[in-house]
This record gives sequence, C-alpha cells and structure tokens, in this order.
Amino acid sequence: LARHKVRITTAYFVPNAAMVQLLKETVQRGVDVQILVPGPHHNHRMAQLAQEDEYAPLIQAGVRMWAYQPSMLHAKAVTVDDTVACVGSANFDQRSMSKDDELALVILDEVVLSELDRHFEEGRTHAIEMRAEDYRQRGLLRRARAAVAGLFRNQT
Repeated sequence: LARHKVRITTAYFVPNAAMVQLLKETVQRGVDVQILVPGPHHNHRMAQLAQEDEYAPLIQAGVRMWAYQPSMLHAKAVTVDDTVACVGSANFDQRSMSKDDELALVILDEVVLSELDRHFEEGRTHAIEMRAEDYRQRGLLRRARAAVAGLFRNQT
C-alpha cells in the first residue's frame, strides 16, 4: 500500500518469489524502494550468497540497494511513507517469515519514523550502492556458489 517510499534494513535479505514480485510492483507504481543489506562483513555467508541472485532483477526493476561497509549490519526495520514502521527480530527471509519465533513492533509515531528514516540515511552514507552489472558479471565460481546456496533458500 506504499505510495511514496519504502525503506528496508535487514541482515538477511532472501525474499521468496512473491516478495520479489511485490517489490517490483511497488516500484512500478512509482514508489521509491530502497534496501540496506550487509556488505563484506556478513556472519552467514550461505545466506548472503543465496540472496545475491535476486539483486540484479530487483535493481533492474528500480529497487535501489545498498551494501553496508564498515561492519556487520544486524538491524531489522521497515518504514513506509512516514506512516508506519516495523522493527523487531524478523529478517526479510523465508525462515523469519514462516519458521522462527520472531517479535515485531509496529510503530505509528511520526517522531519515531523520522528517527528510523534518519538512521537509514546515515547507514547509506556508510554503504555502497549496488549495481545490477556487478551481479550479472560475477565470476563462474561465485555464480556456482550462489546457485548451490540458492538450493537452500527456504531453509536460511
């Protein structure tokens, strides 16, 4: 239902096909969708490899994605249109959405949403924007590892 912007910060971004489609449709409606994920410092390499296959199609669809550089990113927050936020333990992955016992707080407070968006913007200053070509031009070994990791997408 977003009309203007969606900001997602997550340590594990392994969306299923339906979530990928929803993100693409959201961008097609003119919504600015941005996602901040871990960069080189990731504590679960298999999950990071599994999620990479979705980067290029999302970026090509207009989703802007950022790889956080200084350290492991472990925040989990979503803000929508300065109207609602969701903060908690859930990641943007199948395991969090269907298997794990996660906690989430839905926030409707403008001051808190403003602060969460400020944190997102601050995180972006320490991140590198991802480009679709970076993921399309991965080496054979990296693509093979991602393909194997992708077999376990629903278990990560």
